Amino acid sequence: MAASLGLVIRRPIYGSATKTAYTGTAGSTTVPPYTASVLLWCSTAAYVRVGATATTTDLPLPANAPIIIPTDNTTGAPITVSAIQDAAGGNLYCIAMAD
Repeated sequence: MAASLGLVIRRPIYGSATKTAYTGTAGSTTVPPYTASVLLWCSTAAYVRVGATATTTDLPLPANAPIIIPTDNTTGAPITVSAIQDAAGGNLYCIAMAD
């Protein structure tokens, strides 16, 4: 029997994609309640956060490097996704994932 690779197939929630500008001031958007995870990437190096407004102490993300982050939100409230620039402003792209 082959070893499991732990592969999980994620399903996008169509119509949930957003594009939000950020600079030295965080740019934020929201995704639907009960979203399991978000696929996000930034057009320039930035710091990102899911669940609150980003600061320069959050997760550093290089430019154009997509990442999936779980939301851990079961409150029924919309979920904030945010980015703030590292050296230059850019755009945060975000897609909600159903599972």
